[in-house]
Amino acid sequence: MQNRHFLRRCLQAGAALGGALWAGGAMAAAAGTVTYAPVGDAASVPLLTDIGLPLLAALVAVAAFRGLRNRAAGRPLASVAALAVLAAGGWAAGRLEPSAAHAAPAPLYSLSSASGGTVSVDEIYEGQQVTLTNNTPKMLKISSVQAAIGYTLTLAMSSCTSGVTVLPPLASCTVQFD
Repeated sequence: MQNRHFLRRCLQAGAALGGALWAGGAMAAAAGTVTYAPVGDAASVPLLTDIGLPLLAALVAVAAFRGLRNRAAGRPLASVAALAVLAAGGWAAGRLEPSAAHAAPAPLYSLSSASGGTVSVDEIYEGQQVTLTNNTPKMLKISSVQAAIGYTLTLAMSSCTSGVTVLPPLASCTVQFD
């Protein structure tokens, strides 16, 4: 008997929570939409990743160190070169990483489907510049930017242009609805 009462309370609480979440999602409106699609089949160029480039540099440094160590006259030079590389790497690690205070703010919207799609800009961002970032490995073209009923697209503050803007991977453009 107690188990049925507990189960009934859990189901009622779940239904109430689900209804509240559904109503909250239904009430959110969009100030405008941005539609994007992939650019034709462009030849892909292989690039080294953020991990691949330091690994390649380390491999070249090890090969150079071993090459210098195998020569009798190069042994002292190899040790000095290894220390210099380690010191420069330690110095650069502190200098090249951006600090949290100077880091750019994270983009608000992501173009994350390589096959294209639509992004709805929430009305809570009315009058603010919204950044759209291409987070796919393909080039994407902005096919349309449309304001919802009651909103206008502010062209002076928007760099996303219908049919013109092409975003390479990790590139961004901005849009503003008023």
